[in-house]
Amino acid sequence: MSKIRLKVAYYTPKTDSLSLMSDGISKDVALLFDHTNKAYLNRTTLFPNCAPKGIFPRIVGVFYRVWFIAKFYLLDQLVDLHFISSPRPINLLGLSLIRKPIVFSSPTKFLGFETSNEFNDFVTREQKYRAYIVVDDEDASIINNQGKTFAKVIIPSVEHSKKTLQSIVEPPQDEVRFIFASSPWSFEQFETKGLASMFRTMSTNPKVSLFLLWRGLFRSELDQYIRDYKVESQVTVIDEIVDIDEYYNMVHGAIAIFSSMKNNKAYPNSIFDSIIRGKPVIVSSNMPISGIIAKYKAGIVLKLGQDDLSDVIKEYVAKYEILSKGAVALSEYLSPERYVQEYEKFLDKTV
Repeated sequence: MSKIRLKVAYYTPKTDSLSLMSDGISKDVALLFDHTNKAYLNRTTLFPNCAPKGIFPRIVGVFYRVWFIAKFYLLDQLVDLHFISSPRPINLLGLSLIRKPIVFSSPTKFLGFETSNEFNDFVTREQKYRAYIVVDDEDASIINNQGKTFAKVIIPSVEHSKKTLQSIVEPPQDEVRFIFASSPWSFEQFETKGLASMFRTMSTNPKVSLFLLWRGLFRSELDQYIRDYKVESQVTVIDEIVDIDEYYNMVHGAIAIFSSMKNNKAYPNSIFDSIIRGKPVIVSSNMPISGIIAKYKAGIVLKLGQDDLSDVIKEYVAKYEILSKGAVALSEYLSPERYVQEYEKFLDKTV
């Protein structure tokens, strides 16, 4: 087949959470480049509409739009397929001029829409995309059942050069230590990202401790939260740039228990970072990543709405050695080679 040009569309996000997800997309695409013949995949970064203010900026904006549309049109003459990846659908200048197939990919549940109804409505009215890459079977079914286009689930990968698997992962003894690296972007996410549930559980389980990788936001609120639940001696807050390996070596595994997937990645990096070290995890059942965790028995899946984690942590400790073996098996599946092969087959089918 002829050369495919992979175009990744980025935009200036309204929130830092979307910015981080865009950064995650950038890393995924870089991974494709590192493991694929560069004559097969090429990369162009696209930016969306701008809204300049003032007379001179508006004049410049007109020329920018003309240039952008012309660029889109010329690219369409050169490539076989367009690949747009973003946390949620965006309107790009000149997109209506494209005649070649367009693939849309998102790292979020329901392509970033809050409900399945909104997602279904978007897919129903959207005409320009030939295919979608989605995060789980539910999303794929909604698209495939309409019969107008098709969707495929492709699980992300992790660079195995970063893998630090130990020959023996010691199970918890007197204390069980978790790492949490999905800090909130808004105060409401103290609840929806599971921090409140974790602190409540820790307040009655003094042998459970938590390392929190923080982003500098809501630090005073976090400190007050910790004091309110009286878990100061059990929580270590890391609010600076650090060597992540140091902390993963100190814990038994990672935890991410989201009650809402809004503005959250379907496959959190922190969970995969734990898995590739052979350390099992705890995730909630509504998270798309829970499917593959359950399949490989690489951790415990928390039922949505289960607020007290005490029984879940007891199960985690009791099954730790078995779960560690599952984490090792899953880490092998998360290879870049598997990821690239699935992408290449998907793009071939799309073209």
